[in-house]
Amino acid sequence: DTDQTDWLQDTAHCVEFILLSGTFHKAVNVRINNTILPLLAELIACLDRNGNLELALHNNYVPECLSNLWHDISKDETLIVLHYQDTISPNTLQPRRRVPVLSDGVGGQYFKVHFPFSWIIYKISDQLVAETRNIVKDGECFWTCFESLFQKTPLGEKVLRHLADKY
Repeated sequence: DTDQTDWLQDTAHCVEFILLSGTFHKAVNVRINNTILPLLAELIACLDRNGNLELALHNNYVPECLSNLWHDISKDETLIVLHYQDTISPNTLQPRRRVPVLSDGVGGQYFKVHFPFSWIIYKISDQLVAETRNIVKDGECFWTCFESLFQKTPLGEKVLRHLADKY
């Protein structure tokens, strides 16, 4: 409980910060904004990689099953992993002031996804291919084994639940 109030007490004891802000209330708001907004920017940048946020809304271009899959994946803390230390600028040792939205395009080209969180699917699939190679010997049914492993992952379960009868 004391950890939760320490920041408030620190703000109250910092006379210079209150003078710069004008009032204690404004100083508290500035402190909250300086803490929350960089984290929110990081989350939005992560979710919008490759234009991924466009897939969150069901519309004429995005089928409902894909937007539902987007929402299901975005809620899974095992799939969407953000670490506070990744938000810190190595130059200033403070949260980054500008957060880049990444694109997997090559040579400056913008890559726009047509499937939710494709970079996460790619990463998990790449790991499963290596795992499948260790299991399957002598050309045994590689893709059957891969599919079985994928369906047992949290991501595979979500893909099956939302897309099994659609594609």
